[in-house]
Amino acid sequence: MQATAKALPAAPSDAVTASLVSNKHFTGTWSANQPRSAWVYVDGGIGWKQLADSSDAVLAALNMLAAHAVAGGRVVNYVDGADGKIHEIYVF
Repeated sequence: MQATAKALPAAPSDAVTASLVSNKHFTGTWSANQPRSAWVYVDGGIGWKQLADSSDAVLAALNMLAAHAVAGGRVVNYVDGADGKIHEIYVF
């Protein structure tokens, strides 16, 4: 009896993907008088990116890291989520 190979199931079309973006600078921050609305400007032709807004604490932490990076002219790495928002920031 010969065994037949089973094909692996295809990845779901709504699979979450994220990418690490390295060696960038944030050159500006912006927020509005709206619930959970904060953005950073990323150099290198990327432009304005919204910070993750999954909770007030997440947004506050990311906003503090972004402001620190802008004020110090520091290099940053960040995780760009599948939703186009920044979910993690690493400041060097």
